[in-house]
Amino acid sequence: MLTLTLDYTFKKVFAEHYKILIHLVNSLMNFAKGQWIDCIQVLNPKIRPEDITQKFIVLDILAYDNFDRRFNIEMQAKKFDYYQDRAAYYLSRLFSKQLERGDEYGYVSAALGIHILNYVQYPDIADFHYEFLFRDTNHHEIILSENIALHMFELPKINPEYRNQSDRNQWLYFIKNAHKEKEKDIMTNYSIPEIHQAYQILKQLSQDEEAKLHAEARQMALMTERISLRNAKNEGRNEGENEGKKIVAKNLIQAGMPFEQVAIMTELDIHSLYKLTK
Repeated sequence: MLTLTLDYTFKKVFAEHYKILIHLVNSLMNFAKGQWIDCIQVLNPKIRPEDITQKFIVLDILAYDNFDRRFNIEMQAKKFDYYQDRAAYYLSRLFSKQLERGDEYGYVSAALGIHILNYVQYPDIADFHYEFLFRDTNHHEIILSENIALHMFELPKINPEYRNQSDRNQWLYFIKNAHKEKEKDIMTNYSIPEIHQAYQILKQLSQDEEAKLHAEARQMALMTERISLRNAKNEGRNEGENEGKKIVAKNLIQAGMPFEQVAIMTELDIHSLYKLTK
């Protein structure tokens, strides 16, 4: 059985089945009454063949709902350097790209990140859900804008006793353990019909030879990415470190990040960055 903690499989299940995605997002975000999503539009439902094998490509889900809220939904399989900066950058782009020059800022809609991590980002904290807001350091009750927020969920901290506490926890437990579940236990272990549907879709996907090959190729690409970064880091030589930084820098530039920001993140000079694009 394929695992939902692989970004390829996660996107195949949720980006192509909007009713299941709606329930997942409503459950994770715990919107106030009257703010639940009724419909959602996925902007990038398809996965291109080159996205599967290319390193440093994020197979995320970009969507907006009936309140015009924008979402960046990601499954992160493994921990890697620069994750926090990249997450902040992607969310900032989602927020800023809504307006054209001359548009009024009052028309800007919420940009919300939903990142599900299959690793522990903050091991010293018992909680598994974090909501990052743009707030004042000394007066936490003062939030500069409620229209930008990043929600992070750490799957390894989800224990069996959490499963029946809420729809949110039931979804997280399912995503973590779907590949190990037996079909005869799905109906009794999970009360959410959309989870039953997601399991059947995952089961069908796991029987599809092309999907299995794509999942394996994606796992190999992610493994190669981690090895490349680890080798560059462990060598401890300037040449190795610079090669690792160049790989990161080139992909950030291709993603549209300004040269000045890439230079700050990678500690490479602007001249070197321009050479990477030639």
